[in-house]
Amino acid sequence: MKEILKAGNITIIKLYEERFYDGSQMKPLWALREFNLLGDSIVIFRGGMNVKTEEMIDQLDLIKGEKISGKDLVHVVVEHFDIQPPNIEIAYLRQRLLVNLFHEALYKYGVERRFSDLYYKRKKLSVSIASISNISMKIHFAINIKCEDAPIEISCLENFYRNDPLNLARDVCIKYAEELEKIKKDIYKTKEIKF
Repeated sequence: MKEILKAGNITIIKLYEERFYDGSQMKPLWALREFNLLGDSIVIFRGGMNVKTEEMIDQLDLIKGEKISGKDLVHVVVEHFDIQPPNIEIAYLRQRLLVNLFHEALYKYGVERRFSDLYYKRKKLSVSIASISNISMKIHFAINIKCEDAPIEISCLENFYRNDPLNLARDVCIKYAEELEKIKKDIYKTKEIKF
């Protein structure tokens, strides 16, 4: 079972069945292969996580031998095709926008943001990465729901958040899509500066 929404140019799909995140979801066209989503998309789901070594994107994490895992998280996997060639800086700027919107939604609970990570009571609440392929930009963002099976001491939503984390992610992702759509509209109405 799933919920499908269209916000701006982005199709958002919220899955009700649990899925496991292993990092392979960051490969280009994953949403097309899995859910027949053509074009810019966001897939939201809940489930465990254990990123395989061969799927590690953050090379410093790989060098340090870091483990990226958890028992229960809400995951957001974003793919954009709208900028060609794909641009890693824009991918990371969009990641920061997404993280900031999650922070905005959780700020009243005392959640803090440091760059691309969220913290609750000084413990890490989220994980996130951005990257590009030759055809698209990808973002993965996930928030811990339960504080189990993580390689470090973490915080989690169950400590302070009583609403459905999937709905939280859906609402934030709609705002994210609306922000990007508004940027495009601002571009369409803006006159260039000539010297």
